[in-house]
Amino acid sequence: MYVTTTKAEMREKIKAYVLANYRNFLQTALSFEDSILIQKLDSDIPARNAMIKEAFELIQDAIMELDPEPVPEPETVPVKIVQVIHSLPSNYKIDDDALFDWLDDYEFDITQIAIHNIEEKSIEYWKSFEVILLPYGYSVPSIANLLASDVPIISVEEGFADELELGTGGSTFKKSTREFYITDNTHPITLGLPLGEWDWSGSGFMWTQATDRNGYTDATVLVDTGVVGQDILIVHNIKKYVFFGWYRASQWDDEGWDMMQRAIEWAIDRSFP
Repeated sequence: MYVTTTKAEMREKIKAYVLANYRNFLQTALSFEDSILIQKLDSDIPARNAMIKEAFELIQDAIMELDPEPVPEPETVPVKIVQVIHSLPSNYKIDDDALFDWLDDYEFDITQIAIHNIEEKSIEYWKSFEVILLPYGYSVPSIANLLASDVPIISVEEGFADELELGTGGSTFKKSTREFYITDNTHPITLGLPLGEWDWSGSGFMWTQATDRNGYTDATVLVDTGVVGQDILIVHNIKKYVFFGWYRASQWDDEGWDMMQRAIEWAIDRSFP
């Protein structure tokens, strides 16, 4: 909601000011020799009102030229995110809920769809979103239509990594830890973070998985375990795909949510609302 001043409101403000200060206007506009005119106008109400009216119209025209009626800015359209969630029953519903609640706090336009339904959705369906979030813990269904939509994808499941051209699709590391290594801090997602060992000391241990980038030339490893081939955070710099190895959203502390925010902002190419 934006507050603007309409022309009608501006007219009333100008009129009130001119009526209250007409003598100052006249004294500024007239020479000393014409000061007697001011005295005459004080006693000649019709003439005074005519001059005030003319001054009011001239000032109004000048102000309108300098400061036209503001055009209200369009309201920000919420980012459309589709969150693929686990089919019930699931041990990972708590993670789906944690991620949904966090997204909802930012007033995103969120659509949830169960993972077993994604193959039946068309390319056009996926194109209606700005980013797709894929969950952890499934035998991998086909994501061909998701890929064909060219919509940015963030996946916490390493099994999608090969189709996303981010890695082998196999797990090379799975452990509850909070010690990681930033291998590139020039990318927007890791910009400004310390290069090298990175301890999430303010957090509990995070269930973390890794995959091997496996030589994909358009993929960049941003975070790993400190061991070659155990890559935790990988981005595809052309298609804007992300493998996000911290797969239990219910465990994320400030660092985890900050990393997800950075990933989404990079994917949608703008800051959070």
